Order: sequence, then C-alpha cells, then structure tokens
Amino acid sequence: MNRRALSVVLVALALVAAACSGGSKDDSEGDASRPEDSTTLTTAAPTTTSTTAAAEPTQPSVVADSSGLGGVALSTPAGDLFDDLAAAWGPPTDDSGFIANDCFEGQEAGLYRWLRWSDFVVVLLQEGGQDPGLLGWYVTSGNGGDLPDPLEIRADVSLGMTWADLESRGAVWEYALWSLDGLSGTVGNDLVADSPPGDSVVTGFGAGATGVCA
Repeated sequence: MNRRALSVVLVALALVAAACSGGSKDDSEGDASRPEDSTTLTTAAPTTTSTTAAAEPTQPSVVADSSGLGGVALSTPAGDLFDDLAAAWGPPTDDSGFIANDCFEGQEAGLYRWLRWSDFVVVLLQEGGQDPGLLGWYVTSGNGGDLPDPLEIRADVSLGMTWADLESRGAVWEYALWSLDGLSGTVGNDLVADSPPGDSVVTGFGAGATGVCA
C-alpha cells in the first residue's frame, strides 16, 4: 500500500529598503543599507492515503467434458478429485457412500458411490479393493438445472435446449439416448427408441457411465 505526502512550501520574502540618512550639503553621507529581513512560512498539506482493495483471487473453473472431470480422466483413479470438488463447491448435497449397485445384483460389480452437488452428479467405482476410479459424471434437470459454480461444460450443449438444436450441432440418436462428441444424454422424461420430435428438450447429459439402471 503506497503513501504519498505532498508538502507545499510557501515562502514569503519581505524586502525592506534601507533608510536614507540626511546630511549637509558640504558633508554628504553615503547611503546606509540595512540587511534584508526575510520571513519563511512553511505549510504542510494534509497527508492523503490511498487504499486500493486487493482483488479477490478467481477460483478456476472445474472442467467437465467427454474425457473426464476436474483433470481426472474417466476410468482412472479418482485420487484427490472429491477433495478438490469439495474445495471448489463446498460439501456435496448428497453422498451415497460406496454401496452395491442393484442393477448388478448377484454379480461382482464393485461398489458405487454417487456424489451429488444439486443437479451435478459424480460417479465413482471401487473394484477389488482398489482405489476408487472416476466412472462418469452427468447433469440433470431434477432441481431446475441447478449446477455448482465454478463449472465449465461444453458451451453449445445445455439443459433445456431442443433436440432440433442439438441435432443441428451434429448429435445423433441411438436408442433412448443422443450422443455428440463423447457426450450422451436424454430428452423428455420418457425413454423412446425412435428419434424424438424436434421440440423435445434435453433433460440430462454427461460422460462415462452413470451407474443407473437403464
């Protein structure tokens, strides 16, 4: 923080002329001079302090794309992903813990964990006692599409956009789901085998596997 003091010095200099001495015509006296009198007046201006608030550091966005989440690739160990997400978004609104998946009852399918931050869900999978891995992520419109912040997802894909708009971007329909450059999702609230009407809206999408029974 810089401080600048401005001092303005005003100097008043009074010059007093020497008084002349009188004398006779015969005896003239030279001029007598008096030393100059000087008066110095110093006035200090009030100190002005300028304070600039430091800018708050910007939290980098968490990137969710077709390759993974927060710098962690799909199907690789999640490492500190949970801690990193909690640091960026706060604690999850819901955490299932590692549980068996009813979709694979009677099979050795590992343990699944669903971490939800409102309408953003992260899916972890732990198999054979190994470290948990990132299985997938997805967004839903269940709570009105309320997503954590900061979060960066592909800008031209969003909840609520129509199938016609999505198809114009190159999306294709594959039984009950659309896919586009590694992302996949749903439209409407019902699963349909055939391509939906153009005005159907996107209700969810993500990358990897959701671990949810189809």
